[in-house]
Amino acid sequence: MNAVCHRTYESNGPIQFYQYDDRIEIMNPGGLYGKVNAENFPLVNDYRNPIIAEAMKVLGFVNRFSRGVMRVKEELKENKNGEPQFSLDLVTAFLVTEYISAEALRYEPIEEKSKEKNRGITDIERNILKIFESNPAATYSFISNNIGVSESYVYKTIKKLKAKGWIEREKGRKHGIWVILKTIDQ
Repeated sequence: MNAVCHRTYESNGPIQFYQYDDRIEIMNPGGLYGKVNAENFPLVNDYRNPIIAEAMKVLGFVNRFSRGVMRVKEELKENKNGEPQFSLDLVTAFLVTEYISAEALRYEPIEEKSKEKNRGITDIERNILKIFESNPAATYSFISNNIGVSESYVYKTIKKLKAKGWIEREKGRKHGIWVILKTIDQ
């Protein structure tokens, strides 16, 4: 959201999002703007695109002005990630780098076309079952963030686990929990 709001629209350069094994990088056209400089960032804010900023607030994409960077830092800390790194010396671009947390690496690495093993379940399915063992109320978002696949992929995989008789949902969709019906052979 910050990249969309604070980029320069005077060029046709894209917002670049790169995902590596150990980090993500987000770079948008346009460096620091207005009264913001390397010494006062992120405590001082200025809007290159005030109409876009206001529209994002009215539409509910942002909660309030001057909170984006601090909110990101709080969420990263809550996820047990490190501090984001801001490259403030780029004149025509703004780069943010965030390294993956050790917490996210605690699950087994996953190959996209994992061969079925362990009584007919894939590595992704096994990792989801491990998450449900420790957190039966885990959300698709939580699972996605912890095993490195999209939420839609998590949804499809959970649907397969239900069809195979590995799990079921108790107490409803919104406030329910996942119950594991079979044990995972180690």
